[in-house]
Parts: sequence; structure tokens; C-alpha cells
Amino acid sequence: MRTYQKRSSKFRVPRFELRGKRIFILPGLFFLLIWNWDLGTRNFLYAAEKSGASTATFLRLEQGARAIGMGGAFTSVADDASALWWNPSGLVRGNREFAISHSQLFEQMNTQFLSFAIPAAKKKTAIGGSLTYLMVPGLEGYDASGNKTGEIAANGYAGSFAYAMALDSNIRLGASLKVIGETLAGDAGTGFAGDVGLQFSGKGWGLGAVIQNLGPEFKVGEASNALPQNVRAGLHFRPNERLLVAAEAQMPSDGDLRSHFGAELRASSNMVLRAGYQPLAELDSSLAGLSLGLSILRLKGPVEESEYEENVEIEDEATGVRDLRAELKPGSGYALISFDYAFVFYGSFDPVHRIGLSIKF
Repeated sequence: MRTYQKRSSKFRVPRFELRGKRIFILPGLFFLLIWNWDLGTRNFLYAAEKSGASTATFLRLEQGARAIGMGGAFTSVADDASALWWNPSGLVRGNREFAISHSQLFEQMNTQFLSFAIPAAKKKTAIGGSLTYLMVPGLEGYDASGNKTGEIAANGYAGSFAYAMALDSNIRLGASLKVIGETLAGDAGTGFAGDVGLQFSGKGWGLGAVIQNLGPEFKVGEASNALPQNVRAGLHFRPNERLLVAAEAQMPSDGDLRSHFGAELRASSNMVLRAGYQPLAELDSSLAGLSLGLSILRLKGPVEESEYEENVEIEDEATGVRDLRAELKPGSGYALISFDYAFVFYGSFDPVHRIGLSIKF
């Protein structure tokens, strides 16, 4: 009969000691990130204001059912393959993973998001990639006089590659490069963009910031417009080992400041519940922007899950949170399968549903 050694229940949280000039690392990185955004995009914002529009706007569509279930308050939390969209620095925190998600939007529009993450053995560096595809069914076109011109097709895609590194056990940096394309009514365009982000973790809390869609103007047909550049910054807390709460601010280059709030509760080792809220003042309901979500987890490996949970006290070394991911190491034979779902309420509009499936190994 096989036996399994029970682990210590003490949390092993990385220590961060501020010595000498090291105390300036975290605020220095945040100020550098925001200052660089301000200097580098002052003219960009002016151009967007004058033109009144951005192009390739599908890039701002948030991806991943887990993050959406938390109201989009995910920049500081991102630690899985969806970090390709939210904050590439979070890739170094996760496991090897492949994930796919589907979002059913308004008027039969939908997006698909595929992503993978491969951290190094000691989680000092990580790489990842993703593909986002927007499909818009035939829309009725009109000319300048309001006459129908027939159906027009539209779609967009973005393929990205990201690299992340841990400066120490608390600070992580990441960047991604995207190839983007868009087709609208027979006109097409391609271009490039990039994201850069960072995360900082303390004992039971964390910070994160990201600049998204840095790049030159994007041209479709004869029209050129700025990309939908976006800055997000947030924080999260873990009051206990089961609960995570997060808040985030978002500043798009062609819109108003937005806020995001979310929470994640580990109801059991096999189920995670989520709720979130992002106020949408432009819609007709105070409940617009309310989101709910859940994940169903299943551990597969050489030991049956019931026996595994009974004999091994599972602990996440990075956060001190005990969960099923702790034994997902290369060669361990374990794989964690997660089914994710999120629902977002949009007032009088149809609700948006998002589903996802991921495998961590």
C-alpha cells in the first residue's frame, strides 16, 4: 500500500527585505511605467481626441472567464495563461498551461481566445503565446444617404508572444508583441502592437500595472487611426487562504476612467466562486456591469484525487494558499483541468456569457 507524507501546514511566503537603495525599486518601477506612458502617448491621446476614434477596437475586449467573473479586476492577480491579455508579467507565476475560451457577445458577435504558458523550471522566467479572433456575422451596410448596401463582413485577430521574468521572489516584469489584423467591408489592414506590465507581491497582497496596445497608427483601407491604448493598475488582498478581493482602475486612450471590483472564493478544493462589478454609467441599469462566475476543478494523476486530498496538505509556495495546483510540476504526472464560466449583466441588452477550459500540468 502506498503512503504519502503530510506536509507542514505553515505557509511559506517569500520575504522581501528592503535594504539600502532597494527600497526604491517598487515605486521606481511604477513611476517609470506611468511616466513613460504619459510621455510616449501625449501626442497619441491628442490625435485620438481629434479623430474621435480608435481602430482595432476588438483589442480592448477582455478575455478569460476567470478574470471576467471578477469584474475585470485582474491585472494584479493574473497568474495563468490569460495573463497574455491582462498582464504578461504574471506568466512567471503560473504552471505550464493551455487554455481556450469562447465569449458570446452582442448581436451574435463572438470571440475566441487561445493561450499557452511555459514557465522555466524554477519559475524565474516564462514564455507564452495567444491568439484572439473576433467574428462578426454579416451586418447590414448603409451608404451616406441611408440606403442599404447589403451585408458587410468584419473580423479581427491578434497573435501575441510574451516573455516574463522574476527580478526576485516579489517583483515580476513582462512584455508581449502582437501581430494584429482587421477586415471591414472588404478593406483590410495589419500592424503591430505591444504590452508591458509588472507585478509586485507581498504577504497576502499584491499590486499590478500594465500598458496595453502600444504601437503606431493602424490602417484599414485608406483610413488610419490610433490603436486603443489602455493603462490598467490594480491591487488585491487575501484576508484568508480561501478569499481574494481585488480593485482596479482603467484609463483607455479614447474613453473615460473606469473602475473594476472583484472577489474570488475557494468554496472547496474543486470549486471556485467569483463575483465582480464594473460600473457602466452609459447603460440604463445600476446593475449593468455585474458579473458572476465559477470554476470546476479536477485533478488527474497517479493518485486518485480523493486519496490525494486526504493524505497531502496542498500549499502554493508563492502565496501560502493551499490548492490543487501545488503538485503540478514537470514530470509529476498530475494535470489540473478547469472548466470556467462567467456571466455579465448589461441592463436591457442581452447578457454576455463566457466559457473556458484550461489544462495545467
